[in-house]
Amino acid sequence: MKILKWLYKFLGSLQFAVLVILALAIISAVGTIIESKYNAEIAQAIVYKSPYMIVALICLSVSLILSALHRWPWRRKHIPFLVAHIGLLVLIFGSWLTMRYGIDGTLVLGADKSNQFVSVPQREVKLFMSQDGDGFVSLINEKVDFYKNPPNMSIDLPDGEFKIVDYIPFALKNSKIIESEDSTRGPAVRFVLRNDRVDLSEWLLHKGTAREATMALGPATIILTKDKSFQASQENTLVLYSEGERLTYKIYYGDRPTKTGSIQEGDVKDTGWMGLKFHLINYYPRAEEKVEFIKRDYPNDLTTEAVQVEFQGQKHWVEANSLFRVFTESAGYVFLYGNQQLDIGVPLKLVDFQMEKYPGTDRAASYASLVKLVNKDQQSLISMNEPLKHNGFTFYQASYKQDELGRPIASILSVNYDPGRPWKYLGSLLVVLGACMLFYMRKYYMKKRSAS
Repeated sequence: MKILKWLYKFLGSLQFAVLVILALAIISAVGTIIESKYNAEIAQAIVYKSPYMIVALICLSVSLILSALHRWPWRRKHIPFLVAHIGLLVLIFGSWLTMRYGIDGTLVLGADKSNQFVSVPQREVKLFMSQDGDGFVSLINEKVDFYKNPPNMSIDLPDGEFKIVDYIPFALKNSKIIESEDSTRGPAVRFVLRNDRVDLSEWLLHKGTAREATMALGPATIILTKDKSFQASQENTLVLYSEGERLTYKIYYGDRPTKTGSIQEGDVKDTGWMGLKFHLINYYPRAEEKVEFIKRDYPNDLTTEAVQVEFQGQKHWVEANSLFRVFTESAGYVFLYGNQQLDIGVPLKLVDFQMEKYPGTDRAASYASLVKLVNKDQQSLISMNEPLKHNGFTFYQASYKQDELGRPIASILSVNYDPGRPWKYLGSLLVVLGACMLFYMRKYYMKKRSAS
């Protein structure tokens, strides 16, 4: 009983409260340092949502409750103290609701396309199998955190064991096209498209399974195919026909080819579109893409995540949010590692993307998205200072994607759902109210004592 009484007294004492506040300050300082070295997502994962922070907040709640109970029976002078402490408890409860049920993610809307799946920071792995080339069966669908818990996953498949064996949190992707001796590989070309305002260098790789490989470059389109009978269906198109070691071309200005012939490495062809000239740099009749991931200690704008999978004795690196496909004689498999996609049930459609640039530059001064709520057939304009609120979700204009010529092709919205926000507002109000009452009542009692 003595130990319980001492514990009850200590947990509600000022000394314990100071220790808890000091612990919270240290944890927050560590989180700030980690966030500056890495990013906010990692700081959230290993500090702000860590067991240390949760224990510290529980201890703070216990300290607030017991310190209030120590003053029982409460009197009028205790009201400001109680109001402020209740406000702090409400703040902690609101923060817990946000951490447990809140959503903070990204929604990408393509031109004239709708989407209701929000990409959130939580990672997941998925593995699908198809034995008929049509329907896929889900074999794995799990949430993972490879940064805190290194991968050690495996699943037995009819064609062997599929394993996730390694993980790089910060990697520089180095991709290059190389010639291949594999007869199943498709061709590849490296070209430069140039005029007075454009100087674009790209690789176009034909995977070998599709009819053609297409690259849309704003008003122009480059197509690489092995089908000699292929005909372009749109204007401003250059079609390259791979015929073994020989490469031919057709340039479409309207609905018919205006120029045809053979083309070799080093040749320059005038397309007739806006003064653009096509320079053929390399042509490989059979080519493949070789991807390497170089590990880095800290993230930057160029780094990405990658996992290494092993299947049938071969290892492959898979970039985050990309698909890895492998086919055997009996089945096909598709593997995905990346951000979890949440269906928020609020489909939005991008009607128009509006952007204003600084005079004389290509820098965006402001941009906004005109979206339509598909279920309500209602249009709303989302700008950087005017978010859209609907069904508890808040949609902010965050950024946009652009093509190789700098033209916007998709709008990026930040999506937030915070069920703890009203509680945090209420808690903040109570804390401020308690502080004001404390100041007023202290002044009142001081006047009363001086009068007596």
